[in-house]
Amino acid sequence: MQISLTFIRQRYAQSTFLLLVFALIAGIFPVLAQEVVNRFDREGRIWLEYDDRVATITNSRVVPAQTLGINHEPEYFEVKFDRWIDGDLGQTSDFIRLYRVADFDDVNYSRYFGALDYLNSVLDQRPLLPTNTIYGDFVRFIDFENGSGVAYRAGYGETKTYQFQGITNDGLYYLSVQFILGAEFGLPIDEPEDFSTTLRMLDDVFASLMIDVPEVLVESDSTASTTTVQFENIGFEYASSLAWRVEGDVIAPIVDLEGVSMFGSQPGATQFSFPGFPDQNMLRESNLRVITVAEVPENANSYFEYVDELQALLEQRLDFASDLNPQDGGTAALLNRAERFMARPQYIEFDGGLGIRYLTYFSQGTATAVPNNKVYYVFEGMTDDGAHVITAVFPLTNAFPGTIAPLDPSAMQSEELDVLYPDYPEYLTQIMRGLEAQPASDFTPNLDTMDAMFRSLRVG
Repeated sequence: MQISLTFIRQRYAQSTFLLLVFALIAGIFPVLAQEVVNRFDREGRIWLEYDDRVATITNSRVVPAQTLGINHEPEYFEVKFDRWIDGDLGQTSDFIRLYRVADFDDVNYSRYFGALDYLNSVLDQRPLLPTNTIYGDFVRFIDFENGSGVAYRAGYGETKTYQFQGITNDGLYYLSVQFILGAEFGLPIDEPEDFSTTLRMLDDVFASLMIDVPEVLVESDSTASTTTVQFENIGFEYASSLAWRVEGDVIAPIVDLEGVSMFGSQPGATQFSFPGFPDQNMLRESNLRVITVAEVPENANSYFEYVDELQALLEQRLDFASDLNPQDGGTAALLNRAERFMARPQYIEFDGGLGIRYLTYFSQGTATAVPNNKVYYVFEGMTDDGAHVITAVFPLTNAFPGTIAPLDPSAMQSEELDVLYPDYPEYLTQIMRGLEAQPASDFTPNLDTMDAMFRSLRVG
């Protein structure tokens, strides 16, 4: 007997969407700023508040270390700020970069040691300001939630920059900030009133900072084929080549008794992220989440409905086949996107539980081409006792043969799908066939490697 996977419906999206809000804001998809105050949340990284004058869209990514050439750069987490000006969305040079001090070494990153030492010496002299010009002008101290730093203006001529350097109180993280002033898409620099207003506005942004250290951090073991992660009652093994490390965080549930938020009350989760996962960039991130059902807020009714449906499917262990165009269902809907297909679905057993994995493509409902780097590996499972639900989304590269023809870009309009591109389902069918035909080893990462990680899962 076959069953479609369309059981994973919009109610799951509504009940679990906010579990991905942090990752969504961090870069799986751009975050549009609201009219008044916006919050950038990235668990294990950065929390801050800003308004529309600072940014319309924020994106984030993890940038790997660069040790080739003259200018060496350690790994850093970057937040980019873009904004609408005169009807155009400008890709600015405004950024926050967060570095782990433990990654600095005196061979490759001496200039970072120098900047950090000088910053510490200046902070040690507070309230006295430095008398030299290394920090430019308008120098002032700023304290944030769990650290402190120095803000100043740098640059010459018409284009200047707002700079902020900070360090967390525990000395583990170093922060570097730059905002362009006066250039195209830059913030206003007209002196004295507007410029001082801009300074105060940015100072307020970085006074709202909080650097939230991951609750568990496991470096990949370069001397072994696999690395073991154990955090509280959750454990698993992953291929050491899959990521630089794994970071774990506990995300608190959202209790919305008044129904004032878009999606109401949401369950908390223990989340694992995988910095260094292949093709992890501004818009794609890899995460594994474990949800304790007993800790889900009592009024998160739609989530409980999803749990019942998933549990029923896994208990019956019905056969299922690839599913074309499930529309508004699936884990993909957590990302406020529709799943266009579910390819290569199969059950995966783990210690004390069962799940399903499949490959999919996310879109917003229009006929869009399926790029080679926009297919995702999705896993959803549950422990045998029904106490825990596991969800995961990982990007794949080299997902299907390049011989599959992309859609005509001129056809990609906002009309209804069946009117816009009548043979779009046939195009997606070709994509699914390509995904089904490829050996597991042709994907990046290898599907067998991903499956092995979920088979090693231990919860409870």
